[in-house]
Amino acid sequence: MAKAMLLGGTALLLAPAAWAQDDGQVADTGSDSDLVLDEILVTAQKRVQSLQSVPQSVSALSGDDLRARNLLETTDLNGAVPNLQVTSAYSRTQPNFSLRGISVANEFSASIASPVGVYVDEVYQNFRASHGQQLYDLDRIEVVRGPQGTLYGRNTTGGAINFITRRPSLEGTEGYVTANYGNFDTLRMDGAAEATIIPGKLGVRFAATFGDGDGYTFNPVDGQYYGDTNYYGARATILWKPNEDMDVLLKVYTAENDQLQDLPYGIGYNENGTDNFGYSRELRGLAENEVEADTAGNYFNDADGIVLTVNYEWDEITLTSITGYDSGTFDLSPFDCDGSPNNVCAIRYNSEHDGFNQDLRLTYTGDRLQVIGGLYYGWDRNITNNEPDFFGILTDLGVPADFFNAPIASADALAVVPAGAGPDPCAPVVVNPNGFFDARSFLDPSCAAVAPPVSPILAEQQFTIERPSYAIYGEAIYDVTDKFTVTLGLRYTYDEVRFEDARTVLFDAAGNPRASTVPFSFPFDPSLPAVNLEEDTGRLTGRLILNYQWQDEVMTYASYSRGYRAGAWNGLAYQAIEQVFFVPPEEVDAFEVGLKSRWFDNRLQFNAAAFYYDYQNQQIAEIVGATSFLRAVNGRIWGLEAEFTALVNDWLVIDGSGGYLNSRYDSGQVLDGGGAIGGNEFPNAPDIMANLGATITFWEQEDRSIVLRADGQYIGEYWFDPFNDYGGQFVGSPTLEGQPLASSELGEGNPAYFLANARLTFNQENFAVSLWARNIFDNFYFTYGLNLNAFNQDYLVRGLPRTYGVELTARF
Repeated sequence: MAKAMLLGGTALLLAPAAWAQDDGQVADTGSDSDLVLDEILVTAQKRVQSLQSVPQSVSALSGDDLRARNLLETTDLNGAVPNLQVTSAYSRTQPNFSLRGISVANEFSASIASPVGVYVDEVYQNFRASHGQQLYDLDRIEVVRGPQGTLYGRNTTGGAINFITRRPSLEGTEGYVTANYGNFDTLRMDGAAEATIIPGKLGVRFAATFGDGDGYTFNPVDGQYYGDTNYYGARATILWKPNEDMDVLLKVYTAENDQLQDLPYGIGYNENGTDNFGYSRELRGLAENEVEADTAGNYFNDADGIVLTVNYEWDEITLTSITGYDSGTFDLSPFDCDGSPNNVCAIRYNSEHDGFNQDLRLTYTGDRLQVIGGLYYGWDRNITNNEPDFFGILTDLGVPADFFNAPIASADALAVVPAGAGPDPCAPVVVNPNGFFDARSFLDPSCAAVAPPVSPILAEQQFTIERPSYAIYGEAIYDVTDKFTVTLGLRYTYDEVRFEDARTVLFDAAGNPRASTVPFSFPFDPSLPAVNLEEDTGRLTGRLILNYQWQDEVMTYASYSRGYRAGAWNGLAYQAIEQVFFVPPEEVDAFEVGLKSRWFDNRLQFNAAAFYYDYQNQQIAEIVGATSFLRAVNGRIWGLEAEFTALVNDWLVIDGSGGYLNSRYDSGQVLDGGGAIGGNEFPNAPDIMANLGATITFWEQEDRSIVLRADGQYIGEYWFDPFNDYGGQFVGSPTLEGQPLASSELGEGNPAYFLANARLTFNQENFAVSLWARNIFDNFYFTYGLNLNAFNQDYLVRGLPRTYGVELTARF
């Protein structure tokens, strides 16, 4: 495998390679022998460099690459570069990035930071709900794989994804308008206009995007299509260059997404996929695009922000200041989590966010030595008000609205349980005389005659997460010889993680407050103070890179780096204060060797890497009952990846890449809730990811051309959560004994799937028209799954069906 990946086994090299800025990948000087690939410029190391001279794994997609592949939003980036997977529990609203198998795993809280840093114009995006952005008027996207513990705004264990918007050129006036119409009656429009106020000194650029369309999942309960398109975004950028040594960039932006929920597919654990209340998609005979849901609502999020970037140069030194502030909201109201017409599982997630980032750095560039040093300060605040609404069907089944015996089996709430032995197994055992939950009918249905029924869980959970972060960093790059270079970087980061103003109140179905669990009171005592907790952590991280330039177009490198992600509070816990605990920081020790090369007179580019990660304290979720618990687990990952671009002739360019991952949790690990994961694979870590693409110019004459872009993506089998096959305890398993712990959709793993895409474009100087299609063969596949054992079912999110349409672009 390693030989094939690293030395040119093109059967595995199947994903879009990094290409340069602007709209061409080919520099044509008149004959085949003069055709060369364009140089690719990136800023992955905080300075402009050729991609081939950066001694780490970096991929880049220009704005025109994104358009050619019809990549319109962040979820479309799934599989676009090696070992990059994008999944989401909430469709487009909160994408989860996985780089080389490092991700948020099966965790889904908006209050938890991503281990893959997301940046827009070098400003760190704290709020995960803001990651579901539209990809409009971008200069490029850079994907940096591996821990980022030296130069980037926040330490991350997985890598960084940098979205770089287009800035004014300070030359003339130009712009474009694009209209894209596709199936599901979906209209998307975006465009930009740029004006130079003072040539070479002052310019402004405005860009905007808009989308509206029908959904693709039909809900027979209300006759409505869900998973629709409804968003807008706008951005204004001013560039001022008072002299040759200084430039000032000011950017303001706003965005909003307000789509109907992408309905989940609820699969029960019992025979024929039946849940505990007798519902089954299979028995209902629903089509693939149908989900029956009773409480589905809207996925809403918005974001506003301002960024000020200042660069000042004198002699060999550059001073850079990057200041950013953003705010936004995140509302899922309500979020149907059972995928059935019964009121079993619904949550209202509501968060308000704001954040600030300040990065100040100096860069020195000498003959043999380059040095970057800086200070970073950032904070973010997430004010959350969630409303769990579980087992509401019990009221429909006859439990009085003003009755209260919510099934919360925490130490404070658990009042009575059945003895389970002796002549009367339903004889009560008093656990907590001040508790409210008599568990006999819940734990043993045969005790229903002597025990009270269970009432719904109706709660209001409030808390605020605040995360100030401070860092000092530096990196030196020294050319020992003309061919051999050493890079050494260090960073010290200090993080405060605060859990503040926390309170959870329980209500009966009539809306009366009956108890609180954080802090505990029964009957409800509103005078109790809210809970406030804080943990502080600090870590020294860094990297060492050795690279050797064997010849002008061939370079190899070896590196060691340490990545770090701050610890987190188990914020979604709402049943007891004992469940609100701190999970320690993640750490990754990463080793990598790589090759950057061009061959055949710069007509073939081939880059490859092999890596090994020792991963400590990965933050994963374990669902116990109706509560999500953060856990910290250890494991390792090793893998291979490669990319190539081949300029075959003046009308054909072939590109591709592939990645292989081998992940394992350390043996013997058993989580507090009883889940054994030792020896399991990481979630969201496909063993193989591959992509192959071709750009074919059928006809070209002066400023006119007809170009076909076609590509195929292969996503190998992967697991949705760390529990993998649940020890064979899933529906349909030949070793099933007793109560199943998962459906076969989770217990058998997510099957591999393949997506084919194409775009045919007629292009001339000021006009272009394209016909496009994604998922041409309309393959049905899931991208996300979550075990909801309290409801005896699993929750799965499907991938996008076939989409196609026509696009018109006018340039001026």
